[in-house]
Amino acid sequence: MSYIKEADHSEKSVINAAYDNASNDLVQENNVTVQRKAAVFNLITNVTTQPIQKKAEGESEKKSDLLPGLGDHIMDSGGSADENNKKENNRFHSPPFQLKADSTKPIQRDEPETKEEPKDESPKVKGGIITVIDDNKFIDYSGTYDEIVAQLSNKTESGGILPVVPANINFVENADKKTVSTTFTVKIVKTMPRWTEYSTIKASIAGEKDEKEKDYKTRIIAAWDKVYASLNAHEEEHKKDERKIYTDLSREIQGETQTKAGQLIDAAAETGKTKTAEFHAKKESAILKWPIVEKDLKKVE
Repeated sequence: MSYIKEADHSEKSVINAAYDNASNDLVQENNVTVQRKAAVFNLITNVTTQPIQKKAEGESEKKSDLLPGLGDHIMDSGGSADENNKKENNRFHSPPFQLKADSTKPIQRDEPETKEEPKDESPKVKGGIITVIDDNKFIDYSGTYDEIVAQLSNKTESGGILPVVPANINFVENADKKTVSTTFTVKIVKTMPRWTEYSTIKASIAGEKDEKEKDYKTRIIAAWDKVYASLNAHEEEHKKDERKIYTDLSREIQGETQTKAGQLIDAAAETGKTKTAEFHAKKESAILKWPIVEKDLKKVE
């Protein structure tokens, strides 16, 4: 039996004819008929954009030629109700076509959440001063000259410079109730070695009657003085850098907020370490050699 008796090039006529003929042939139980009609409607809707080619005279027309896919979904009236139900259930578990996403709509993406830094509302610094003072510290070494040289030669640095900043920096509110000031002292501590027997040996040279011993004492005192002077000059360069850092800091924190000023004070220590590294890279390291002094004059170059 032909579902559509005559093909027509008009899409509207073809759709109406196909729907009416197919619907008239589907005379099964009400629930099956409803499912078939829905399937026929979906299939016809899906193929309306496909032109129907008319067959040459004499050629038989198939349901699938007129409506591609229709013959696969419309059954003849034959067959049992159970078989038809099974086939219908298998066919209509999934839709015969899928909707495509609208590519013209912009894709929404979740933007990463940005956290704003809290505004620094601490009062600004106005007034106050950072005072920089020098302080000296000595590490005592006791023994003969040779013993002292052995001890100092095992150390990376015979001397050192260390800025000492108060553990607690206080900011005091000014009379205007709007600004604060801070005043504190930074000690630049220079550490040097001290040979405890040095003064005694040096003082004994003038009264020494043994010329050979007198000469030896004179040479070891001279050797100590020479290296000590070089070491002291080296540490004084470090001290100069540290003094400048904290003297400049006293001026730099003016006008800054209290929070920012505290950060600058904390960062000064790291600035000093950087300056020390730069100085060592350009000049001789503080690892200074303490010369060995022989008692036998013939061995002295």
